[in-house]
Amino acid sequence: MAAFITMSCNSSVLDNCILTNLSVATSSPDSRYAAFPTTLRILLAIIMIAMIAIAFLGNAIVCLIVYQKPAMRSAINLLLATLAFSDIMLSLFCMPFTAVTIITGSWHFGTQFCQISAMLYWFFVLEGVAILLIISVDRFLIIVQRQDKLNPHRAKIMIASSWILSFCISFPSVVGWTLVEVPTRAPQCVLGYTEFSADRAYAVMLIVAVFFIPFSIMLYSYLCILNTVRRNSVRIHTHTDSLCLSQHLHLMAQLSKVCLQPCYILLEDQEVPRRLLGVHA
Repeated sequence: MAAFITMSCNSSVLDNCILTNLSVATSSPDSRYAAFPTTLRILLAIIMIAMIAIAFLGNAIVCLIVYQKPAMRSAINLLLATLAFSDIMLSLFCMPFTAVTIITGSWHFGTQFCQISAMLYWFFVLEGVAILLIISVDRFLIIVQRQDKLNPHRAKIMIASSWILSFCISFPSVVGWTLVEVPTRAPQCVLGYTEFSADRAYAVMLIVAVFFIPFSIMLYSYLCILNTVRRNSVRIHTHTDSLCLSQHLHLMAQLSKVCLQPCYILLEDQEVPRRLLGVHA
């Protein structure tokens, strides 16, 4: 694809090179999705619409319950409401454009919105991952360390901090600090590959922030929780609700990973990770 042309330019014309490659990337039709038969496109459209509707309605109910009932505004419920809100934003501001790209076979929303779309996608994904990470650490402290330190006030501070951190990490893509494109293997704007070390460093940082660090911490937390539950034959009554909630949250986290697998499959052939790992098609 023309978008994968290696850029050979100096730092003084970096912005022009990025914009030029971005224009090429977003204007090229996606042959993979354009080759889909009409029946499959209709099926994909129905599935995407159903996913958007379910994601919006299900998460909106969670937010509405926490908002309308002050008694429900505990620390854990505030975290769950924030997680639901980030999923709502993802379903409203990212999934519809992905659906259109899959159905029509190409990106129709321009180069500027391509950058905005990539920024919003990573912004909401990072926020969701951050909340899941906070929840896993909170469950670890309560069940394993017997320390319930997270109150609503601290939860609000951590939520605000997670939003700020997620924005700072995702912000470079919207101001042209890194190449953004729509490759043949992904129905949305993602990070493109360039020879600039800053772009490659940003891609590595994003992968580490989204996957490796959260996965490692959550895996350790839930393994410790599982070990504690198995070791204690008699549960302490005051922690019964926390244990049950932890099981539900663990199930929710696993289901979230399962639901994101289609995105990982679509993005697994993306140019950036392949080139960073030195793998060539």
